[in-house]
Amino acid sequence: MVDYAKIDQLKAKMDSFRPLDQVQAKLLWKNYRIEETHSSTWLEGNTLTLDETRVALEMGITIAQKPIKDYLELIDYSEALDYMKELAVNSEKQVFSERMIREVNYLVYHRTKRVSEVAGVYRAVPVIVGRYKPPQPFLVKPQMEEFVRWVNDEGQHLHPVQLASEIHQRFVTIHPFINGNGRTARLLLNFQLTKTGFPPIYVKPNEKMRGAYNKALYETQKTPDASLEPFNQFIADIVEDTLHKQIEILKLNEQNLQDFNQINTDFK
Repeated sequence: MVDYAKIDQLKAKMDSFRPLDQVQAKLLWKNYRIEETHSSTWLEGNTLTLDETRVALEMGITIAQKPIKDYLELIDYSEALDYMKELAVNSEKQVFSERMIREVNYLVYHRTKRVSEVAGVYRAVPVIVGRYKPPQPFLVKPQMEEFVRWVNDEGQHLHPVQLASEIHQRFVTIHPFINGNGRTARLLLNFQLTKTGFPPIYVKPNEKMRGAYNKALYETQKTPDASLEPFNQFIADIVEDTLHKQIEILKLNEQNLQDFNQINTDFK
């Protein structure tokens, strides 16, 4: 059973600190943007390392013998991340909608789509994802309509972290697009977290975490009435870990501000 009360306590502790100044906040987002871009694209098979991702996004430099497609995936995803952040900041004006989801999917892979694909458009063909068979194409549109309705209605009664997790799970279970569904799902999850004051998260890019991520997700998809608890717990654990790290950053910032004030006092 996910302990959302513990998560609420950690968030309250995080909120008790003074925020970072604009320069530090921008640097924190810059680092997160690189790490999440690397993580989310790596989960889908991108071959670039974290350092190569950093060089590509910060300096626009490509590494010899690496596929150009991998670099384009980085650009697409990092731009989609910025868009997600903008939507979350203006969440009072932004309603969770099919249009928003289509726009996010378009940004995620419009530079790397195949000739036969159209980014941001629901699939018209059946697909199989690992051991899971998503719904037939004719069911995608009605299920997406129901999904959006659920998020904006019943979903609003869930804990924000649980809602973020279930947005991801329900979305990839429908698998509405021909490509980019995993990346889109992770962006939608972080949209929900960010708009409710939680720091954005990412799955650590290593085989152990990828295996745990895929296993937890598959456990929710084995049968129509499968429990969502395994995936909710997986996401909650990452949120908790991220909150701990954010608190440590803010603690250090608080101490630095106190030291600065003390120095000013001593000079007076």
